[in-house]
Amino acid sequence: MPDQRQEPPRYRVLSGFLWVTGGRLAAALLQSLALILVARGTDPEKFGVFSAFLGLVVVLQTSVDLGVSTYALRVRAADPFDPDIRRCLNVYRWLGAVLLSVLLVAGMLLATFGEIPWWWLIPLAVGLTVERQADMRLNMAIADGDTWKNSSVLVARRMVALGIVVVAAEALGPITAYGLGSLLAALLSWLLGTQLVSVTTPSSERPPNDTRYILRRSRPFWANSFMAQVRNLDTLVVGFVASSVQTGYYGAISRSVSPLRMIGTSLAGVMMPAAVKSGRGDKRGKRRVLMVLLLGLGLAYTALGVTAHSWVVWLLGSDYQGAVAGFRFLLVALALDGVSSVITAVMQGSGLERVVAWSATASSLLGLGAVALGGWLEGATGAAAGLALSYVVQFVIMLVGGGHLFFGPQRGRHL
Repeated sequence: MPDQRQEPPRYRVLSGFLWVTGGRLAAALLQSLALILVARGTDPEKFGVFSAFLGLVVVLQTSVDLGVSTYALRVRAADPFDPDIRRCLNVYRWLGAVLLSVLLVAGMLLATFGEIPWWWLIPLAVGLTVERQADMRLNMAIADGDTWKNSSVLVARRMVALGIVVVAAEALGPITAYGLGSLLAALLSWLLGTQLVSVTTPSSERPPNDTRYILRRSRPFWANSFMAQVRNLDTLVVGFVASSVQTGYYGAISRSVSPLRMIGTSLAGVMMPAAVKSGRGDKRGKRRVLMVLLLGLGLAYTALGVTAHSWVVWLLGSDYQGAVAGFRFLLVALALDGVSSVITAVMQGSGLERVVAWSATASSLLGLGAVALGGWLEGATGAAAGLALSYVVQFVIMLVGGGHLFFGPQRGRHL
């Protein structure tokens, strides 16, 4: 049997970044339109239950994932014929069954307590489970450098879901229509993923490692993702130490800047497979990416911070004028968060995932502590300053742990 392996082409970071960023932005816009339609056709109490379920799903998806999806991406980037890839897919199907069971129970309980029909959230629970399975497969395309496949299917999925909401909302109700749209769109993306992304293992290769090995190697990736979700508890923490008004200000600050983090996370998504393929070489190229990102984000976010008084009041209304100072604090440090995401991705691609896991745990817990202290002392402004400080601390920790991958062999060796 002829060897199926070929020398992989150089990973195209710029085109991959543009495809991933463009796809995520377009998908986010389409999803926002669908959610607006659901909100317009649903009374606030029912929409609150629906929103709570969506928020819970994000946490449960990350918790049940166990880091297998990220580990599989790294394995695929290193060797597209590695037999462990198929083992990862099989493990992920079992994890999908666990996720579906948890989501069904959570959905029915939320529906019951929220006084809506118990079955309203079931299509959404199934759809989000299938969507996760589809994403597992499509992430292989990012590892291969075929980012257009991932982005195109993602946008198509959101378009189909939005179309079904538009067509079926009046007949089925907005929440049920959204769930049905998510389910059908997820099935479509899963089918497209199996057609566009092949998983082949030459028969002469070694047998795959067992499930226990896969889960053990995935654990550091899961720790990093889980601690990133823990950071989303920041508004809840502020609610315990500050007044409801200050909590509202901080919630507006924290959630409004979340889309700005997409640039750093999108670039990180393509930098990990690029780091796997290049190894610990090409420091000049990695350093150039880091410097361009820091300069670009720094200039953009500084401009937003300087003009915050104008656009915060314009977007949120005069009632949120008290949040302007907090926006400025956070925007000053937000560029460092984007750079930290890229350093994290390169470290994970270079075999330093355990260092990343410990660093993420430390920076997340310190960040929540800083937010709590700042919120207790100065309300929303203090909490935002605490979050900004946590971004600085995270950047320093990641630079100490992974700076040698960009700047020289001596940086970060002691970790």
